Amino acid sequence: MRLLRVALLALALGANTLVAQSVSTIPDTTVTTEADSPEKAYLLGVGIGMGGFLAGGLAGLAATSGCTGDDYCGARGFLIGAAVGGTLGMALGVHLGNDRRGSLPLDMLTGAAVWGIGIGGAALSDWDDTVTLIAAIGVPIAQLLTTVAVERATGRSRDAKRNLSVSAGPNLQGGLTLAASLRF
Repeated sequence: MRLLRVALLALALGANTLVAQSVSTIPDTTVTTEADSPEKAYLLGVGIGMGGFLAGGLAGLAATSGCTGDDYCGARGFLIGAAVGGTLGMALGVHLGNDRRGSLPLDMLTGAAVWGIGIGGAALSDWDDTVTLIAAIGVPIAQLLTTVAVERATGRSRDAKRNLSVSAGPNLQGGLTLAASLRF
């Protein structure tokens, strides 16, 4: 019986050598995945963010349709809805563009914080035309840049924690030993 085990092990090792030799002749076709570059996150962030901006603005406008306070209450509803919808849509787009590797709630909070800082600065300036214009142009750009950075950083952190390595080798009793290592 022991001779049979040794013969089977030798046969298995010989087959593994043949497989390893045939695999080694396959050319290396390493391809960089899309998650390695942020372009997809930027594109989806802008695209879905614009959709969220429009949908949120229309929802805000509809919510204030019965407003009788002044002539600008509909515009305020549109702007508030657009800011919320654009922020959430942009965070969702960035998250999807990074293959959902990061943290969507953290992306949303990042976008909201940047929006709050920008609009807070405009409000503190008593809505000075120059500061408000800078905020209107700079906030969406800053939201996109910071949200992509946060999404990619949390994605890399999660990827590093998901490393699992498995190895197999013969043991002294003629069997196969499996060993697994999982990073936490």
